[in-house]
Amino acid sequence: AYADESLTKAYLTLVGGLGWCTLTRYDVSIFITSLQRFSKKPKNRHIKQANVLVRWMQRHPFTFSLLLAVL
Repeated sequence: AYADESLTKAYLTLVGGLGWCTLTRYDVSIFITSLQRFSKKPKNRHIKQANVLVRWMQRHPFTFSLLLAVL
C-alpha cells in the first residue's frame, strides 16, 4: 500500500537527510540511492526500510580507519 501524504513528506525528509550521508558514508550509499528511487510514491515498506537503515547506521558508525583498511 502506498503511504499517505504526511508519511510521504516524512519519507522525503528522511531520504533527503540520508542523501547527505552519501558524502561520508560510502558503505551505505547504494542502499540510500535505492531508497531514493521511490521518492515519488513510496510504499509503507520503503519507509520501514529507511528506518532500518538509519538504525543500522546509528549502531555502526563509519570511521575513516575502515576506509584506510580497504585501501
